[in-house]
Amino acid sequence: MSTLHDDLTSLTATQPVQPPNRLTAVTRKAGRIRRFRTAVTVAAVLAVAAPVSVVVLRPAPDVSHTAYSGRPVSTWPDRSNPTHTSIGTGALAFWADFQHGDTSQVHWLYRDVITHVAFEDTYLAIWSTPTTVVVARGVVQQLDRNGYSAKDAGRPGGWDVLEVPAGKVKGIIGLYLSSLPDAEVVDSSLFALTDPATRLLDWTSAPVPYAPSGATHGSMTSPNGVFHGDVGGLTGPVTVRLNDSRHVLGAPVDFGFGSRHADLVNPAVPDLPPGFQLEQGGTGEVDRGADGTFTIAQYSAGPTSSGKRAFVRCYGGGVLTVTLNDKPQHGVLCDNRTHEVFDAKQASISGDPVGLSSSRQVIYNFVWASLPSSR
Repeated sequence: MSTLHDDLTSLTATQPVQPPNRLTAVTRKAGRIRRFRTAVTVAAVLAVAAPVSVVVLRPAPDVSHTAYSGRPVSTWPDRSNPTHTSIGTGALAFWADFQHGDTSQVHWLYRDVITHVAFEDTYLAIWSTPTTVVVARGVVQQLDRNGYSAKDAGRPGGWDVLEVPAGKVKGIIGLYLSSLPDAEVVDSSLFALTDPATRLLDWTSAPVPYAPSGATHGSMTSPNGVFHGDVGGLTGPVTVRLNDSRHVLGAPVDFGFGSRHADLVNPAVPDLPPGFQLEQGGTGEVDRGADGTFTIAQYSAGPTSSGKRAFVRCYGGGVLTVTLNDKPQHGVLCDNRTHEVFDAKQASISGDPVGLSSSRQVIYNFVWASLPSSR
């Protein structure tokens, strides 16, 4: 009996150590050179995601666990990159000068450069005070080594700053980082700063009405509660759930703050009538309270002929209202189909401001087109 016990003990004593991380990194890079402009939206309960994370596509998470929310932001340590802290000085000076921020009791939470193939290198500076949490974003190439404006002789400038009351930050500070290429796809990246004990971030995205296909769910892992990863093209708002090192899953949290939301995938170019060719137009989003007005460039002299027409395709449900010189022209259903906007026999539209508005978030693709003989 003793011999059998000894044999079994020796067999189990040398089991290999479990790998520290079973999740394999999945990366997705665009291999073509395109022009990009950066759009960053400061997220819900203020969310910020981090380097050194792994992005894993997986089914939507099980929500049957006890809620995990993490410790208050005021107890989080500073997870700044020591080699990049000096740039944050300029962000703090900008906040004090232009937004009258009180810098007497600043607690730094994060300072580092976020590098991505789809947008310019972005510096993030995040700090808290007893009453507020502040996120500042700047384009690295536009700042000097101390975070002041590189083109304005070292004066404070070049920062996009958002602050929220500290009591409204519930366990996550998050940002949408989006690439807006010339093509029809908007690729998004999530960045989230959370409690240092957080190890997993599960995200889901529910498409808005009539949306084209897009990314719907995924996960990121992190050893220190800082997450950053590509999520692809989004067609709706994101909700996240956090999981700590004890595998306790948190309650769903909206990833977005006020009117700051993800840039969604652009609709396809509207279908044009036979023989018509695209002249110009624009894509974008219209939300409640947002100003969707933009000015159409000058056309050749003369009134609009029946050969020049305007079309729009939008999704999100609801109605997109189009105005010309502040006068309503059309209301079109945002059903991801092509709709003609103006009466073809209308007066000249040369240089007139065209407005787009809606009572809900809609994403549009607006174009002017003409017959070659009418140009």
